[in-house]
Amino acid sequence: MDLAALTDLALEEGFLELHALRGLMSPRAVFTEVEGPGTEGPSSRVGGRPWAPADLVWPLDSEVRPEPFWLQIDLDDLPLGLAPGLSGRLLCFASAVVHVPRGAGGGLLAGPDLPEAVRPAVSLVAHPSGRLPALESPEVAALLLDEDQEAAYQRLYARVEAEADEAVAELRLPTEDGAPGRLTLWPSPILGWDEVHQWVLPA
Repeated sequence: MDLAALTDLALEEGFLELHALRGLMSPRAVFTEVEGPGTEGPSSRVGGRPWAPADLVWPLDSEVRPEPFWLQIDLDDLPLGLAPGLSGRLLCFASAVVHVPRGAGGGLLAGPDLPEAVRPAVSLVAHPSGRLPALESPEVAALLLDEDQEAAYQRLYARVEAEADEAVAELRLPTEDGAPGRLTLWPSPILGWDEVHQWVLPA
């Protein structure tokens, strides 16, 4: 969702503070699964084995065991202009994210001492999206909305969030005020888990 689409939604819901939308909206990418068998290549996907250089230092848990690998995001697959300056792949393990720079090469990592895949690979496709802060946030409070405009904003916020309801994962980019980027893997009965997994992106 770009600013123009957000503006159209705001008008539909009767939110009139259109000048504020640009400052309120922050970009994100949402990922949906691709129907059919996935492939264990370098593209974005859940499951399978990581595509990485042979010298990757595999993250270990507190008992010095290799952590499960959950998903990878190909930053070069993101919609044009969404993540300027970012490239390569993000490899997400149970509690760690490893950034593999573009051009680092690689292949499938597997071995008798490494954990099995959490599930067979499922390919993901990225969609540009946006995010609004909640009504209770300082940014929205500063607008001094009346009761009718608060209700309109709540409806707009709900519609923006509903756009991600079908998503498997969400990538929020770092913001100018220093907030880190985050990658979230949502619960997915279809893919076989019921918990939220979230990673803070490396700086």
